[in-house]
Amino acid sequence: MKSPRNTSAEAQAHPGRVLLDAMALGTSNAIELQEAMGQRELAASDTLPSKISASDKAILEKEGFIFLGPVPDDPLFQYARFPQIPKPWKIAPTDHSMHSHLVDGKGRKRGGIFYKAAFYDRHAALHLEPRFHVHADYDSRDKRGVAIAQVLDGDEVIHETEPLNLADTGEHFEAAAKATENARAWLKEHFPLYADVAAYWG
Repeated sequence: MKSPRNTSAEAQAHPGRVLLDAMALGTSNAIELQEAMGQRELAASDTLPSKISASDKAILEKEGFIFLGPVPDDPLFQYARFPQIPKPWKIAPTDHSMHSHLVDGKGRKRGGIFYKAAFYDRHAALHLEPRFHVHADYDSRDKRGVAIAQVLDGDEVIHETEPLNLADTGEHFEAAAKATENARAWLKEHFPLYADVAAYWG
């Protein structure tokens, strides 16, 4: 089974290699490359971060994950067998090298994974997310001068609040908060268990 390289252990075992990379690429570029490589290695591995709440782990086990214990000499990660039905679950990298998505067999984001592969500050964590969430429409605020909040199912907008005018800067935060409150009220009415990360995924 595959796991991400333990960059901290490698740096301790071969400090000269770290120095050569820093000299050749520049310190910042070398670290960014290490983090990007770590993200790719995680996506291609058979692991999940060991740092995960007991409740989230239980939900994943109900979904079909089988946890096989920590990676030898690297307790940051644990081996796991991913569900394969209807299609394989996977880890999908984002455009930020420290953040990836846990995606289910229907292509839906089920959680977020943080992994910082830099050897000097290496850590990882996984958390599950609810299906629905509220998002402030910043484009409308900036371009139209109104506060709008949206309810999203993944990336799909399923509800949008009535626009609230931003009469002046003093009312900006009040209007934005009200729009968000209205969106959450709609969400609570239609999906009362929306905050439960295990709800509405069937």
